[in-house]
Amino acid sequence: MKSVIDFAREVLGIQLHPLQAEVLAGIADHPLVVLACGRRSGKSMMAAVWAVFDATMRDLRKYQRKGEPRYILLVAGSLTQARALFRTVLDMFKAPMLAPMVVGEPTLDEIRLVNGGVLRVVPCSERTTRGLAASTVIFEELASYTDTNGHQSGEGVYKALAPSVAQFKGEGRIIALSSPRGQRGVFHRLFLQAAAREDGYALHCPTWELNPDIDRAFLERERERDPELFAQEYEASFTAIGG
Repeated sequence: MKSVIDFAREVLGIQLHPLQAEVLAGIADHPLVVLACGRRSGKSMMAAVWAVFDATMRDLRKYQRKGEPRYILLVAGSLTQARALFRTVLDMFKAPMLAPMVVGEPTLDEIRLVNGGVLRVVPCSERTTRGLAASTVIFEELASYTDTNGHQSGEGVYKALAPSVAQFKGEGRIIALSSPRGQRGVFHRLFLQAAAREDGYALHCPTWELNPDIDRAFLERERERDPELFAQEYEASFTAIGG
């Protein structure tokens, strides 16, 4: 089986920057991955690469009942955000090696594959899909999840969906990617937890390190405009601002 880095380069045609390759290698080796990423760093692309790799390249049938589908769940702060991530995933399935794997016409929320894999987007709701056998659950912008009343909902969403990977044991993946929102909430807790666990992987990914192609003049203007907000939004620092 190809490594996820080889898969990105040879199947998807993506030339990874050094930190992007490091991130994907970390995901491949750890069940719990928490990435504090700056804005406009390309974190959604990293999530999409892993989701497509998991769905198409990993053989986890020994953990499944015969005929049981295996889900890769993409969770975002809103259905609009989740579908934007889904479009990135869908574009990757245009690759010649992957296109024949798609069964029927994808919907706005789901792609089904000939190998029984299902990629599905879900909103950040505690009432969202439970009980599915998911080999990967990706929480995008976990620090910013709110319910319809504007209250923080990340903890409840995480508790609802994290158990989905349990049947895949050490091969299951929980991936949380977010710009930090202060030293509070489920994302901050998970980051500290992943940093302390042998099977966890926590990494700060400032915007310009994960995405070296970004305009440095733009970043400097953002820094001058509001240094404290810049530290949170682009340096991916767990500052006390929490805004």
